Amino acid sequence: MMYDDSKISWIFRVLLWCGLLFTCTVNGKAHVKIDLTDTDDFSDLTHFGDAIADKRIVYLDELTHGEHEVFALKSRLVKYLHQHHDFDALILESGLFDVNEIDKASRNTKDKRITNMAAGNIFFSYAKDPAFLDLMDYIDSQRKTHNPLALSGFDGRLSGEFSLTRFVRQLEKQVKSIPVSDSLLAEWPIFSKQLQATLSRNFYH
Repeated sequence: MMYDDSKISWIFRVLLWCGLLFTCTVNGKAHVKIDLTDTDDFSDLTHFGDAIADKRIVYLDELTHGEHEVFALKSRLVKYLHQHHDFDALILESGLFDVNEIDKASRNTKDKRITNMAAGNIFFSYAKDPAFLDLMDYIDSQRKTHNPLALSGFDGRLSGEFSLTRFVRQLEKQVKSIPVSDSLLAEWPIFSKQLQATLSRNFYH
């Protein structure tokens, strides 16, 4: 099935990378042994699955943005939710524009992999972790399946290399598509220069 951009919508089940960590409680004890290795046997996540069975959104939190074991757990939970509960979108705490550019490139260009574009565009703690990069490879591997896993960001900051090199040009294209673009673009040469300088941290008077 071909991927459809409209799938990134609140009417679909959405999995957010950051939010509230779900804790399994069994017989009054909040301790469930979960295997962090990359395995297709998800039987250890049964109680987690039961708890989110009727949920459309699941938030997964982290305390430090840098613990490998947390990334390994999240990677496994995302694969489980995608394979067994039909969740079909992963939204990262990283720049919306940069992650969207990565997602478009990996969907539309055969030799473009998310992991090759992550450094400098996705939040560095994620982009340097093997478990996170494994999850990105998993997303790439699901592109042509009946239930691809969409990828997006939700941080509004223009913080990545794609923002630096592409945002101003793409903004101009979008503005030109608006019926009243002439008035909006009247000061574009000055505005675009200032905007690019801001993104480049090249401030001037």
